[in-house]
This record gives sequence, structure tokens and C-alpha cells, in this order.
Amino acid sequence: MFSRAVFIFPGQGSQYIGMGLDIYNGCDEAKSFMDEAEKVIGNGLLNLCFNGPEDVLIRTDNVQPAITLINLACFIILKSRGINPAASAGHSLGEYAALTAAEVMDPITAMRLVAKRGMAMQKAAGENPGSMAAILGMEQAIVEEIAKKADVDIANYNSPGQIIISGLKDNISMAVEYANEQGAKKTVLLRVSGSWHSRFMRSARDEFSLEIKKEGLKSANIPVVANVSADYVKEPDEIQNNLIRQINSPVKWIQSMKKLIDNGYGPFIEVGPGKVLKGLLRQIDRKVVCMSAGSIEEIDKILSMA
Repeated sequence: MFSRAVFIFPGQGSQYIGMGLDIYNGCDEAKSFMDEAEKVIGNGLLNLCFNGPEDVLIRTDNVQPAITLINLACFIILKSRGINPAASAGHSLGEYAALTAAEVMDPITAMRLVAKRGMAMQKAAGENPGSMAAILGMEQAIVEEIAKKADVDIANYNSPGQIIISGLKDNISMAVEYANEQGAKKTVLLRVSGSWHSRFMRSARDEFSLEIKKEGLKSANIPVVANVSADYVKEPDEIQNNLIRQINSPVKWIQSMKKLIDNGYGPFIEVGPGKVLKGLLRQIDRKVVCMSAGSIEEIDKILSMA
């Protein structure tokens, strides 16, 4: 059943207080990795995942290593039990776990990189305080027109009914007003600490590029679809350039998922906290089977099907 399985890994927005606690207590391999990662990252990472507080957890310099920790812990359990992906993809931050699943980097290298990415992005957010909003139930071309008019950027093409915009707070408010006037089904201001995937992350991109170039990435051993191109990436230089560009470029999630679906992959397994990607995939193609693997109970259910 899992010979063509795709592992998809969530990014920011999937976090919740208590995530990973059952994983930590229920699997020795995961616990060993999580303890090692905390030593490398510091900042009371495990306590932050398990106990919060939420206003500290959602800071991008905290939430990026926190979500990646749980993504990778869940992946380690699946792998140790013989469930391996035939292909992988990750939503924004989740791309680091997807590349780890493809053995482009080891789990601790991924943790180091996302910690540095988070710090660079938080710094950029402090220089240009921004916001983000979800525009629901509106055609892509209209949202793009509104974004241009309000001078904001498209951050995420999440699903046919959900596009995320990113920019300075006043401009985001203006874009939301335009969208409401033009018939958006719903608009939601996101609780984020910066304008991710926008032009205001260029300084973060430049800072992070110096860090990732210090790491020795390997070629992907399974197909990985990159956010920036919505196409497969394999070679280290291409992967590195995509990760650098990803910081201030839109996440092409719709196109990425369609690529994998069209190429006959499935089922999809959301590896990590929450069920955000499962919900988006349902909007992209309702026929696709997507399972959750973010808790011991969910992972055991998948293992029982193998």
C-alpha cells in the first residue's frame, strides 16, 4: 500500500501546545533524537513544545525549530518501523524535513539550519514589521490583482480556495478591504510575527544564504518537490538555491501537490503536528487519500495497515 507513498511535512501554523509529548514518551528512537536536538538548539525547545506559552512558541525563531523537531521525530518513528516515502514535499519550513527524508541532510543539520533560518527571519521582521492574511474563496487572478493594487506579495498558493498574502500591516489591511469588497468568501488576518515569503524577507535570505553554504548537502535519493519551482529537485546546488530563494518567494503548494498526484504518487502521509496539509489536499483533489502521522496513535494506525 505504501510503495508509492508521499510524505508531506507541515510548516508554521501547524503548531500547538503539547505537540510531540506522546512521541517523546512513546518511542526511544524519537526521544533520543529530540534530546540531542535540544542540546544543539537550546532555548528550552522541548518545554516550549510541550508547555508553551503560545505567545513565545509562535515567534518564528522558536516555532521553526519546534515544528521541525516534531516533523523529524514522527519521520524517525515511521522510518524505524519500515515505512519509507517514495517521494516527499514540505510546506515552506516543512521542506527541510522533506529533504531530510530524502537524505539530503541529516536530522541535526536540518535542525541547525531551521534555527538559523528562524533567527534571520525574526530579525528581518523586526526591521520591517509586517502581517499576513488568508483570502478564501476567491479566484487566483483576482487575488493577484488585489495584491498588486495594495502593494503586497503572494506568500502561499495553498489550495484553489486559499491564497495567503504578505506585506506591511497597513497594506495588508488595505488588501483585505479590497478582497472583502470584491466578494471574498472570507478573509483572515493570520497570527504571525512577520511578513513571510515577501520582499521584506530579502535581508533574511541574504543572511541565511551565508549559513546554508557552510553545509554539505547531498543529492536527493527520492523525488522531492520544491516550493519555489513546484518541480523535482535532486542536485545539492539546485536544492541550496531553492532553499535560499524560498525565504522571499511564494510557496507553490497547489502546483506541488498536483505534480505528485499527476505522477501517480499516493497515498499521502502528513508527517508532523496538525492536519493543515490534509485539509489543503482535500481542497486540491478530494479523491486523494491523505493520512495523519503526528501522534503515536496516528502512527500506530498507519503501521497496522502496512
